[in-house]
Amino acid sequence: MENIKQRLWTAGQNLLTNRASKTRNGILLFGPPGCGKTYFAQALAGQLDLPLISITSGDLASRWINESTENLVQVFREAAAQAPCVLFFDEFESVAEHRARHSSSGEGIQMVNTLLAEIVKLRRHRVILIAATNYMDRLDPAVIREGRFDFKIEVPPPDFNARRAILEDAIVQHMGLGYIEGDTITLAAQRWEGFSVKRLQAVAEQIPEVRQGIKFATIDYPMLCRALRLVQGHKGKLPEQTKSISELVFAPPFTERLQGILYRLREVEQLQGKGGTAPTGILFSGPPGTGKTEAARALAKDSSWAFLATTGQDLLVNPCHIDELVSEAMELRPAIIFIDEADDVLLWREASSYASVTNKLLTVMDGAKGRPPDLVFIAATNYPERLDPAALRGGRFTEKLQFHLPSQETLARYIDRWCQSSVATFDPVLLPETLASILKGQSIANVAAILQEAINIRISRRAGRDLTPVNRSDVMQAMNTIVGASQSHRVAGTRFRHACHAG
Repeated sequence: MENIKQRLWTAGQNLLTNRASKTRNGILLFGPPGCGKTYFAQALAGQLDLPLISITSGDLASRWINESTENLVQVFREAAAQAPCVLFFDEFESVAEHRARHSSSGEGIQMVNTLLAEIVKLRRHRVILIAATNYMDRLDPAVIREGRFDFKIEVPPPDFNARRAILEDAIVQHMGLGYIEGDTITLAAQRWEGFSVKRLQAVAEQIPEVRQGIKFATIDYPMLCRALRLVQGHKGKLPEQTKSISELVFAPPFTERLQGILYRLREVEQLQGKGGTAPTGILFSGPPGTGKTEAARALAKDSSWAFLATTGQDLLVNPCHIDELVSEAMELRPAIIFIDEADDVLLWREASSYASVTNKLLTVMDGAKGRPPDLVFIAATNYPERLDPAALRGGRFTEKLQFHLPSQETLARYIDRWCQSSVATFDPVLLPETLASILKGQSIANVAAILQEAINIRISRRAGRDLTPVNRSDVMQAMNTIVGASQSHRVAGTRFRHACHAG
């Protein structure tokens, strides 16, 4: 940020100390919203002790034909009359939009042509012209060429030192220095790369609300994250009925692995202090219905990370969605991007006709300036052997979790929990262990569907009469409906007899 200040100061000093007609002029500030373009213009005027004339599109707009253009001419006249001064156009794209975007019947083309002439005439006077835009690509090339805007300065999001200073100043302004715990601000500044000045200031403004009702609470990193969530307004698109990891039924060692990943997502402060890192890319693989999607959602819910979901097919149909998804995730960080059926878009490129889309996704994952903190990609696939090796290398989908069909013991735990949450009753002979024996080899998703279908069948059979418990016949018919007749009759009949004898 210091080099931006220096360039602005040099340009302003040159104009004031040299003959106006011989001095380069026109400073175009461009970059993402909220990164301080207006602040830099105000700061330069203040440093040079010059009056600032600030103009937005609303100051020029008129419902009368040609009046907006006349208002523009008047602005330049007033600036010349007040010279030396700074003339600042905010939202410059609304005045200098590419003429090809305007209709021939509107005033837009006339306004741009007038702007071209007035900028050149302004060089006779000691007026520093500054314009700011979030959309450099929308500006008319003739407006921003040398001779009109000689200085083009990108204003990126603040760097680490600037983020730390902005956060500290804003928090002290709202709370006082004594409330900040240890290295909290340093940690936030490290992890919030890419956040704008406005975003960082807004987080500080939100802290009093987060601390409401908490006596003597110091400001730690989790508190800053809660304030950040309030500023962001939402956490993506996590379904309302999403379960937590503790509610999911997996084999204990697998649950421990998920809990380990959750710890690394949730306890960033402790993790960094121990030399650890949060995950960046995780591959979930395994047969259909084994809980890959539910596990990804559970990680987002339990960690309070934002959750954005898509499918490999969606990305193939609309490759532009890759940039849109990552851009949204960057705004909602910390965030998880979940790609279901990822083999569609991450297919081995030698066997794929969509290699360019795969390349784009892998490039976006790496980041133009390195992987941003607090952004995790989770890909789910039933066919890990089909994936391109480049997607599986270190730094991309480095961590790999293989989901398996549940064991009979795991199925029994799941069925017991499922039946307890249902208002329907099952025949006493159909104990969880018995049902698990019958349904062995099915995925959790299939088991849930079979149990629900069995209840529906029982209700249909007893329509208008008192409901009786779900029996073996209902389960067999439900299994036939969900997984097909050949599998259900061949496997389940034998298992039922064995399970009953064992009981």
